[in-house]
Amino acid sequence: MLFRLIISTVLIVMGVASPWLVRDWLEWQAYHKAHKDLAPSGVSFASSTSKPDGSTGYAERSYPLASQAMKVVQGLVPRTISATATPALSFFQKNTPPENVRSKGVVAGTSPQLKKSLAKMNMKIGDPVFIRVFKETKELEVWILPEGKQDYALYKVYRVSHWSGNPGPKVREGDGQCPEGFYYVTSSRLRPGTKYHLGLELGFPNAFDTYHSRTGSDLLIHGEGRSVGSFSLVNANMNEVYTLAEGALKGGQKFFRVNIFPFRMTDKRMDKEWAGQPKWIKFWVNLKEGYDFFENANFPPDVDVEAGNYVFSAR
Repeated sequence: MLFRLIISTVLIVMGVASPWLVRDWLEWQAYHKAHKDLAPSGVSFASSTSKPDGSTGYAERSYPLASQAMKVVQGLVPRTISATATPALSFFQKNTPPENVRSKGVVAGTSPQLKKSLAKMNMKIGDPVFIRVFKETKELEVWILPEGKQDYALYKVYRVSHWSGNPGPKVREGDGQCPEGFYYVTSSRLRPGTKYHLGLELGFPNAFDTYHSRTGSDLLIHGEGRSVGSFSLVNANMNEVYTLAEGALKGGQKFFRVNIFPFRMTDKRMDKEWAGQPKWIKFWVNLKEGYDFFENANFPPDVDVEAGNYVFSAR
Protein backbone atom coordinates (compact mmCIF):
# COMPACT_ATOMS: atom_id res chain seq x y z
CA MET A 1 0.00 0.00 0.00
CA LEU A 2 2.78 2.44 0.98
CA PHE A 3 4.73 1.62 -2.20
CA ARG A 4 1.67 2.35 -4.38
CA LEU A 5 1.07 5.61 -2.53
CA ILE A 6 4.68 6.74 -3.16
CA ILE A 7 4.52 5.81 -6.85
CA SER A 8 1.19 7.60 -7.26
CA THR A 9 2.55 10.74 -5.61
CA VAL A 10 5.62 10.76 -7.87
CA LEU A 11 3.49 10.32 -10.99
CA ILE A 12 1.14 13.13 -9.95
CA VAL A 13 4.07 15.51 -9.31
CA MET A 14 5.63 14.62 -12.66
CA GLY A 15 2.33 15.12 -14.42
CA VAL A 16 1.82 18.55 -12.91
CA ALA A 17 5.38 19.72 -13.46
CA SER A 18 5.98 18.35 -16.96
CA PRO A 19 4.19 21.13 -18.93
CA TRP A 20 6.37 23.81 -17.29
CA LEU A 21 9.52 21.78 -17.73
CA VAL A 22 8.78 21.17 -21.41
CA ARG A 23 7.89 24.82 -21.95
CA ASP A 24 11.09 26.00 -20.29
CA TRP A 25 13.19 23.58 -22.31
CA LEU A 26 11.61 24.52 -25.65
CA GLU A 27 11.91 28.25 -24.91
CA TRP A 28 15.54 27.85 -23.92
CA GLN A 29 16.35 25.92 -27.11
CA ALA A 30 14.58 28.44 -29.34
CA TYR A 31 16.12 31.38 -27.54
CA HIS A 32 19.70 30.18 -27.89
CA LYS A 33 19.24 28.93 -31.42
CA ALA A 34 18.03 32.37 -32.47
CA HIS A 35 20.77 34.37 -30.78
CA LYS A 36 23.61 31.84 -30.72
CA ASP A 37 26.50 32.49 -28.35
CA LEU A 38 28.13 35.84 -29.03
CA ALA A 39 26.61 37.63 -26.05
CA PRO A 40 25.49 36.34 -22.66
CA SER A 41 21.95 35.09 -22.18
CA GLY A 42 21.37 35.27 -25.94
CA VAL A 43 21.54 39.07 -26.09
CA SER A 44 23.91 40.32 -28.78
CA PHE A 45 26.24 43.11 -27.79
CA ALA A 46 24.81 45.22 -30.59
CA SER A 47 21.29 44.95 -29.23
CA SER A 48 22.21 45.61 -25.62
CA THR A 49 22.24 49.08 -24.12
CA SER A 50 25.62 49.67 -22.51
CA LYS A 51 25.84 51.96 -19.54
CA PRO A 52 28.72 54.00 -18.16
CA ASP A 53 29.21 51.42 -15.41
CA GLY A 54 29.95 48.73 -18.01
CA SER A 55 26.68 46.86 -17.60
CA THR A 56 24.42 46.42 -20.59
CA GLY A 57 20.92 46.93 -19.31
CA TYR A 58 19.61 43.44 -20.02
CA ALA A 59 18.32 41.03 -17.43
CA GLU A 60 19.41 37.43 -17.06
CA ARG A 61 16.75 35.26 -18.68
CA SER A 62 15.45 32.85 -16.09
CA TYR A 63 13.49 29.62 -16.37
CA PRO A 64 12.06 29.30 -12.89
CA LEU A 65 10.88 25.71 -12.61
CA ALA A 66 13.59 23.97 -14.63
CA SER A 67 16.52 25.99 -13.29
CA GLN A 68 15.42 25.94 -9.67
CA ALA A 69 14.68 22.22 -9.82
CA MET A 70 18.22 21.63 -11.09
CA LYS A 71 19.61 23.71 -8.21
CA VAL A 72 17.64 21.61 -5.72
CA VAL A 73 19.05 18.41 -7.24
CA GLN A 74 22.57 19.84 -7.18
CA GLY A 75 22.14 20.78 -3.55
CA LEU A 76 21.21 17.20 -2.66
CA VAL A 77 24.40 15.72 -4.16
CA PRO A 78 26.92 15.01 -1.37
CA ARG A 79 29.92 17.36 -1.45
CA THR A 80 32.23 14.38 -0.91
CA ILE A 81 31.48 13.04 -4.38
CA SER A 82 33.87 15.50 -6.01
CA ALA A 83 36.91 17.24 -4.58
CA THR A 84 36.27 20.18 -6.91
CA ALA A 85 32.58 20.57 -6.18
CA THR A 86 31.51 24.17 -5.76
CA PRO A 87 29.28 25.30 -2.87
CA ALA A 88 25.57 24.61 -3.32
CA LEU A 89 23.69 27.62 -4.64
CA SER A 90 20.99 29.30 -2.64
CA PHE A 91 17.55 28.45 -4.04
CA PHE A 92 16.92 31.97 -5.35
CA GLN A 93 20.54 32.99 -5.96
CA LYS A 94 21.27 34.47 -9.40
CA ASN A 95 24.36 35.69 -11.27
CA THR A 96 26.71 35.01 -8.37
CA PRO A 97 30.32 34.11 -9.25
CA PRO A 98 31.26 30.58 -8.18
CA GLU A 99 33.68 30.31 -5.27
CA ASN A 100 35.66 27.64 -3.50
CA VAL A 101 38.09 27.64 -0.60
CA ARG A 102 41.00 28.42 -2.93
CA SER A 103 39.39 31.39 -4.68
CA LYS A 104 38.12 32.85 -1.41
CA GLY A 105 41.61 32.66 0.03
CA VAL A 106 43.15 34.19 -3.10
CA VAL A 107 40.71 37.10 -3.20
CA ALA A 108 41.08 37.77 0.53
CA GLY A 109 44.86 37.65 0.34
CA THR A 110 45.18 39.66 -2.89
CA SER A 111 42.63 42.40 -2.24
CA PRO A 112 44.47 44.56 0.36
CA GLN A 113 47.54 45.30 -1.78
CA LEU A 114 45.46 45.45 -4.95
CA LYS A 115 43.19 48.09 -3.41
CA LYS A 116 46.20 50.27 -2.62
CA SER A 117 47.54 49.96 -6.16
CA LEU A 118 44.13 50.73 -7.67
CA ALA A 119 43.52 53.69 -5.39
CA LYS A 120 46.59 55.45 -6.80
CA MET A 121 44.80 55.45 -10.17
CA ASN A 122 41.36 56.33 -8.77
CA MET A 123 40.17 52.79 -9.41
CA LYS A 124 38.73 50.12 -7.14
CA ILE A 125 37.83 46.45 -7.06
CA GLY A 126 34.31 46.24 -8.47
CA ASP A 127 34.87 48.65 -11.34
CA PRO A 128 34.11 47.19 -14.81
CA VAL A 129 37.03 45.50 -16.54
CA PHE A 130 38.11 44.75 -20.12
CA ILE A 131 40.92 42.42 -21.20
CA ARG A 132 43.09 42.35 -24.32
CA VAL A 133 45.60 39.59 -25.13
CA PHE A 134 48.43 39.83 -27.68
CA LYS A 135 50.02 36.55 -28.68
CA GLU A 136 53.22 37.81 -30.28
CA THR A 137 54.36 39.94 -27.35
CA LYS A 138 52.86 37.62 -24.72
CA GLU A 139 50.95 40.44 -23.08
CA LEU A 140 47.62 40.53 -21.27
CA GLU A 141 46.23 44.01 -20.65
CA VAL A 142 43.66 44.74 -17.95
CA TRP A 143 41.69 47.92 -18.57
CA ILE A 144 39.35 49.37 -15.94
CA LEU A 145 36.46 51.83 -16.16
CA PRO A 146 36.73 54.06 -13.06
CA GLU A 147 33.50 55.16 -11.43
CA GLY A 148 32.09 58.28 -13.06
CA LYS A 149 34.31 58.00 -16.14
CA GLN A 150 33.32 57.27 -19.73
CA ASP A 151 36.65 55.83 -20.93
CA TYR A 152 38.55 52.73 -19.89
CA ALA A 153 42.07 53.30 -18.53
CA LEU A 154 44.93 50.81 -18.65
CA TYR A 155 45.59 49.40 -15.20
CA LYS A 156 48.39 46.91 -15.84
CA VAL A 157 50.03 44.72 -18.47
CA TYR A 158 50.68 41.14 -17.35
CA ARG A 159 53.15 38.72 -18.89
CA VAL A 160 51.59 35.65 -20.56
CA SER A 161 53.91 32.84 -19.55
CA HIS A 162 52.65 30.39 -22.14
CA TRP A 163 50.30 30.05 -25.10
CA SER A 164 50.26 27.30 -27.71
CA GLY A 165 50.28 27.21 -31.49
CA ASN A 166 51.09 29.96 -33.98
CA PRO A 167 49.57 33.29 -35.06
CA GLY A 168 46.12 32.59 -36.47
CA PRO A 169 42.77 31.43 -35.09
CA LYS A 170 41.81 28.11 -33.57
CA VAL A 171 40.08 26.07 -36.27
CA ARG A 172 39.39 22.65 -34.81
CA GLU A 173 39.64 20.63 -31.63
CA GLY A 174 43.16 19.29 -31.23
CA ASP A 175 44.94 21.69 -33.60
CA GLY A 176 47.02 23.10 -30.74
CA GLN A 177 45.97 26.68 -31.44
CA CYS A 178 44.87 29.41 -29.06
CA PRO A 179 41.85 31.38 -30.32
CA GLU A 180 41.78 34.88 -31.76
CA GLY A 181 38.70 37.06 -31.78
CA PHE A 182 36.13 38.65 -29.52
CA TYR A 183 34.95 36.74 -26.46
CA TYR A 184 33.34 37.47 -23.10
CA VAL A 185 33.28 36.11 -19.56
CA THR A 186 30.19 35.92 -17.35
CA SER A 187 29.92 34.78 -13.73
CA SER A 188 29.25 31.23 -14.91
CA ARG A 189 32.57 31.21 -16.76
CA LEU A 190 34.75 31.82 -13.73
CA ARG A 191 36.67 28.62 -12.98
CA PRO A 192 37.86 28.69 -9.35
CA GLY A 193 38.21 24.90 -9.32
CA THR A 194 40.44 24.40 -12.35
CA LYS A 195 43.60 22.37 -11.77
CA TYR A 196 45.54 25.33 -13.19
CA HIS A 197 45.08 27.37 -9.99
CA LEU A 198 42.26 29.69 -11.19
CA GLY A 199 40.66 30.27 -14.57
CA LEU A 200 38.46 32.41 -16.80
CA GLU A 201 36.72 30.46 -19.56
CA LEU A 202 36.71 32.33 -22.87
CA GLY A 203 33.52 30.81 -24.28
CA PHE A 204 35.05 29.34 -27.44
CA PRO A 205 33.46 28.76 -29.93
CA ASN A 206 31.49 32.01 -30.18
CA ALA A 207 28.97 32.80 -32.94
CA PHE A 208 31.73 33.72 -35.41
CA ASP A 209 33.59 30.47 -34.74
CA THR A 210 30.39 28.46 -35.03
CA TYR A 211 29.55 30.12 -38.36
CA HIS A 212 32.93 28.97 -39.67
CA SER A 213 32.52 25.45 -38.19
CA ARG A 214 35.39 25.89 -35.76
CA THR A 215 35.53 23.48 -32.85
CA GLY A 216 37.18 23.38 -29.45
CA SER A 217 36.34 23.53 -25.77
CA ASP A 218 37.58 24.44 -22.29
CA LEU A 219 39.86 27.27 -23.43
CA LEU A 220 40.91 29.48 -20.53
CA ILE A 221 43.07 32.21 -19.17
CA HIS A 222 44.49 30.40 -16.14
CA GLY A 223 47.30 30.16 -13.60
CA GLU A 224 50.59 28.31 -13.85
CA GLY A 225 50.71 25.21 -16.04
CA ARG A 226 50.61 24.49 -19.74
CA SER A 227 47.34 23.53 -21.41
CA VAL A 228 46.87 23.42 -25.17
CA GLY A 229 44.72 26.25 -26.49
CA SER A 230 44.81 28.35 -23.32
CA PHE A 231 46.78 31.32 -22.01
CA SER A 232 48.62 30.94 -18.71
CA LEU A 233 49.92 33.50 -16.22
CA VAL A 234 52.09 32.98 -13.17
CA ASN A 235 49.87 32.43 -10.16
CA ALA A 236 50.63 35.81 -8.56
CA ASN A 237 49.43 37.61 -11.68
CA MET A 238 46.42 35.32 -12.11
CA ASN A 239 45.44 36.12 -8.52
CA GLU A 240 45.14 39.80 -9.42
CA VAL A 241 43.34 39.21 -12.73
CA TYR A 242 40.87 36.81 -11.10
CA THR A 243 40.22 39.17 -8.17
CA LEU A 244 39.51 42.06 -10.54
CA ALA A 245 37.28 39.87 -12.74
CA GLU A 246 35.27 38.45 -9.85
CA GLY A 247 34.97 41.88 -8.27
CA ALA A 248 33.65 43.43 -11.48
CA LEU A 249 31.02 40.73 -11.90
CA LYS A 250 29.95 40.98 -8.27
CA GLY A 251 29.88 44.75 -8.65
CA GLY A 252 27.20 44.61 -11.34
CA GLN A 253 29.04 44.15 -14.65
CA LYS A 254 27.03 41.40 -16.37
CA PHE A 255 29.98 40.28 -18.46
CA PHE A 256 33.36 41.59 -19.51
CA ARG A 257 34.92 41.32 -22.93
CA VAL A 258 38.17 39.56 -23.79
CA ASN A 259 39.71 40.56 -27.16
CA ILE A 260 42.51 38.31 -28.44
CA PHE A 261 44.86 39.41 -31.23
CA PRO A 262 47.87 37.80 -32.94
CA PHE A 263 49.90 41.00 -32.52
CA ARG A 264 49.38 44.74 -32.03
CA MET A 265 47.43 45.58 -35.15
CA THR A 266 48.95 48.95 -36.00
CA ASP A 267 48.72 50.26 -39.57
CA LYS A 268 52.46 49.76 -40.06
CA ARG A 269 52.32 46.17 -38.87
CA MET A 270 49.27 45.37 -40.97
CA ASP A 271 50.95 46.83 -44.07
CA LYS A 272 53.83 44.44 -43.45
CA GLU A 273 51.48 41.47 -43.08
CA TRP A 274 49.46 42.53 -46.13
CA ALA A 275 52.61 42.54 -48.27
CA GLY A 276 53.26 38.92 -47.36
CA GLN A 277 49.61 37.86 -47.80
CA PRO A 278 49.64 35.18 -45.08
CA LYS A 279 46.82 32.68 -44.87
CA TRP A 280 44.83 34.65 -42.28
CA ILE A 281 45.22 38.18 -43.65
CA LYS A 282 41.51 38.71 -44.41
CA PHE A 283 40.56 37.46 -40.96
CA TRP A 284 43.13 39.78 -39.39
CA VAL A 285 41.81 42.74 -41.36
CA ASN A 286 38.42 42.03 -39.77
CA LEU A 287 40.00 41.80 -36.31
CA LYS A 288 41.75 45.12 -36.89
CA GLU A 289 38.37 46.85 -37.18
CA GLY A 290 37.62 45.93 -33.57
CA TYR A 291 41.18 46.75 -32.51
CA ASP A 292 40.97 50.21 -34.08
CA PHE A 293 37.57 50.85 -32.52
CA PHE A 294 38.95 50.50 -29.00
CA GLU A 295 42.16 52.37 -29.82
CA ASN A 296 40.09 55.34 -30.96
CA ALA A 297 37.23 55.23 -28.45
CA ASN A 298 38.87 53.82 -25.28
CA PHE A 299 35.69 51.78 -24.92
CA PRO A 300 35.26 48.24 -26.30
CA PRO A 301 32.77 48.03 -29.16
CA ASP A 302 29.56 46.08 -29.24
CA VAL A 303 30.18 43.01 -31.40
CA ASP A 304 27.92 41.01 -33.67
CA VAL A 305 28.33 38.63 -36.62
CA GLU A 306 26.91 39.26 -40.08
CA ALA A 307 27.57 37.11 -43.15
CA GLY A 308 30.48 35.42 -41.41
CA ASN A 309 32.26 38.64 -40.38
CA TYR A 310 32.58 40.48 -37.10
CA VAL A 311 30.76 43.81 -37.15
CA PHE A 312 31.29 46.54 -34.58
CA SER A 313 29.12 49.35 -33.30
CA ALA A 314 29.13 52.04 -30.63
CA ARG A 315 27.38 51.52 -27.34
